[in-house]
Amino acid sequence: MDKKNFGDLGTYLTEIYNEHNIKFIPIIDAGIAQRAPTVEDYPAYNAGVEQDVFISSGAPNKYNNYVSQFTGQVWAGDAAFVDFTSTNGTEYWSG
Repeated sequence: MDKKNFGDLGTYLTEIYNEHNIKFIPIIDAGIAQRAPTVEDYPAYNAGVEQDVFISSGAPNKYNNYVSQFTGQVWAGDAAFVDFTSTNGTEYWSG
């Protein structure tokens, strides 16, 4: 966690709950938008391809013929998802 910007987050959340009954629900948008590297350079996707951290579908997709990735839909469109059971999936995500 970023201690500089969010060091007192727990205290803040407790205070707004106690004072205003506001609840905090964290959401992680785990989809990484798929963008063809030849069309648009998207470092988050390209790094995931290079590190081979995305969930495999067992078939080539339209974004990357040499990596078989599962393609799902998120608010931004087509997305790949990190396989957190892979050797470097957690390292990629935390980077």
